[in-house]
Parts: sequence; structure tokens; C-alpha cells
Amino acid sequence: MERLDETRRRSQDGPRPAGGKPGALPGLTLRAVVIGIVLIVLNCYWVVQVSALGAANQLRIEGISPFFNAIFTLLVVTAINALVRCAFPRIALSVPELLVVYVMVSIGTALCSTDMVQVILCLMI
Repeated sequence: MERLDETRRRSQDGPRPAGGKPGALPGLTLRAVVIGIVLIVLNCYWVVQVSALGAANQLRIEGISPFFNAIFTLLVVTAINALVRCAFPRIALSVPELLVVYVMVSIGTALCSTDMVQVILCLMI
């Protein structure tokens, strides 16, 4: 009877995340954040280079939504992750971790774009 009461109590709490803790976010791991930070730096460099080269022909990354560099980065990370999953399945990224990396790269792209810098400078003055 106690076992049944415990099962009912668990079902009333709602679904639990993958980590088992009620407040845990399953994709927010240290390795996902570190990969995201490294890719933000690389993508910001890419955005600055494309903005500098594209000034003549008005090529602007931040004018396209969703950002093509974030989609391309997600494609590359997913392809590398598929190879890693074949060779070393235990260290491959999960889908929530890939989502964290994509969101970080998208927000990093938005923050390092030229339009955002102009808006932030105007707000600071």
C-alpha cells in the first residue's frame, strides 16, 4: 500500500527532468556552455569579418532571421556529434545540449552584430 501511495505522490509532482532533480535543466551542462562560448567567439569573428567585407554590397548577417551562421554552426556541430556518437557514444552531446549551444550562438550573434552595437551605444549615452 505504501508503494502505491509513493507512486501517486510522484505522479502528482509532475514529470521530472532527465537529471532527476526537480529544478535541473537537462541541457544546461558545463560542456554545452563551454562549447557554446568557444563557438560564440568564432561566430562573432565571422560576423565581424562578413560585416566588414559586406559593407560594399550590403551583406548583413543580422538582417536574416534565423541567423545563417548559427544554423551552419548547428549543422557542423550536429555532424561532428554524429561521428562522435558512432565512435564514442558516451561523450556525444544530447539534443538539449545541442539546443543550448544553438541558443547561445544565436544570442551571441545578435549581440555582436552592428545593429546591436549601435543601439547599445545610443542607450549608453
